[in-house]
Amino acid sequence: MKLKKNTLYLLLLFFASFLAYFIGKDFQFDPQLKGIYTAMKYLAAALLFVSVYASVATTREMIPATELKPKALWIILALLPILFCVAVFILSLTVYKLKIF
Repeated sequence: MKLKKNTLYLLLLFFASFLAYFIGKDFQFDPQLKGIYTAMKYLAAALLFVSVYASVATTREMIPATELKPKALWIILALLPILFCVAVFILSLTVYKLKIF
């Protein structure tokens, strides 16, 4: 039960990072409120980083369990922030035609 709560909390952090980013976007073009945009952008990045770290930690706690089949949904949900970051990385490589190797 603890792992399910942790998964829900990390998903809440993950969606809060998007919420902070999109709320901050409203202040992007107002010169007087540019500081709010910058603060919200950094807050969104920090929340995303924390949610990815929590995702790794929660997934590592779930995988050594003996019964993986009942926890498969929770493992997939816990992997969402990692999968999102991987997808954004791959899309940025293809859109901007970046060469890593």
